[in-house]
Amino acid sequence: MVDIAPKGLDHIAYLTWDTAATVAFYEDVLGMPLVKAIVEDKVPSVGVTDCRFVHTFFDMGEGQLLGFIEIEGLPPEQPDRNMPDWPRHIAFRLASMEALEQRRRDLVAKGVDVTAIHNHGPTSHSIYLHDPNGIRLEFTYAQYAVSRESAQRAHEVVRGFRQPASSTAPAR
Repeated sequence: MVDIAPKGLDHIAYLTWDTAATVAFYEDVLGMPLVKAIVEDKVPSVGVTDCRFVHTFFDMGEGQLLGFIEIEGLPPEQPDRNMPDWPRHIAFRLASMEALEQRRRDLVAKGVDVTAIHNHGPTSHSIYLHDPNGIRLEFTYAQYAVSRESAQRAHEVVRGFRQPASSTAPAR
């Protein structure tokens, strides 16, 4: 039998309206090298045959890439005022607390608006910033292990989330 389970992230792609600014930010500020770029006018998977775009890819390490697509003539996306910006984000894992502290110092030295280190309990610490496209980025150092027990707890939390709390249950 062939193993069809995912083995990691190949790439994730977001829109950009300024590829040059995106390249400068990810290479010069975050140190993620541009490793591939494609200019095309066809997207066979959706039947598009006349839409010029550039698709860039940045190395996140361990064979994983972060991609951006700039579509010629596409106007900038307008933020949805009803949607907070914090739920949608990209989180980059760092190897140590020292690396997280150094990453923050490096970003501050480069003039980037970055948060203080936030502690998400005793085993997870993060900093947050935005890229030139308005995408929220997180750098995190976490010391938790994924296990059968943690997966069971996660399922219990998800099941419990939909249970109305007595004081906050909506009227029916």
